[in-house]
Formats: sequence, C-alpha cells, structure tokens
Amino acid sequence: MALFAYRLIFILFLCILHVHGSCYYDSLKSSPTNNTSGNQITNQYCEYFGKKYAINTNWTSPFPDCLDCLCADYGLECCGFGTQAGPNIPPAGCELVLGICEVRFALVSSKKYI
Repeated sequence: MALFAYRLIFILFLCILHVHGSCYYDSLKSSPTNNTSGNQITNQYCEYFGKKYAINTNWTSPFPDCLDCLCADYGLECCGFGTQAGPNIPPAGCELVLGICEVRFALVSSKKYI
C-alpha cells in the first residue's frame, strides 16, 4: 500500500506542477496624447480590469484569478495556471485544496496533503 501511495504522489508531482491552460486574448487599447512639442501621438497599452499595462510587461494575478498575463505588441494574453488551468479531477479518496492557485489534493479521510 505504501508503494502505491509513493507512486501516486510521484505521478501527481510530475503531472500537475505548473500546468497552463484556458488562455484568453484581447486587443491593444490606444489613447491619443500630446507630446512635449504639442504633437499628437497615440499611446498603446493593455487594459486588465481597469488597470493599464505598458507593452512588454507581464504580471501574475493571485488567487482566485490565478492568471499569468503578458502585454505584448499584439495585445493582451492571459493564461490560467494551477487550479485555473482546466479541470482538476482528484484521485479517488482525495479532494482539491481550495484557496490557493497551486493544485494540491488532500486525502478526504485524514486531510493530509499529497
């Protein structure tokens, strides 16, 4: 039985360390501004929940969003990681630990993490 548990832990460790999935994309936003010479220029940026990000910046959104985001010259790209990467189906006798981005399972009977 102990050998089975170690194998299960090893398989879970290999499979779900940091999985990415469920990505979405958005186009660049732009706003006209005047430079110091008084000429009008167009400023391009990404917008995520009302906050502006410069091109070539990236950030991680913590739980409950669990997103890795990038503002690139083609637009905004955000991909879910951990619990937001896709379906997280626990093995028999286990449950998904909630409240964190990392995928962790706990034994239902003892509440010990695997």
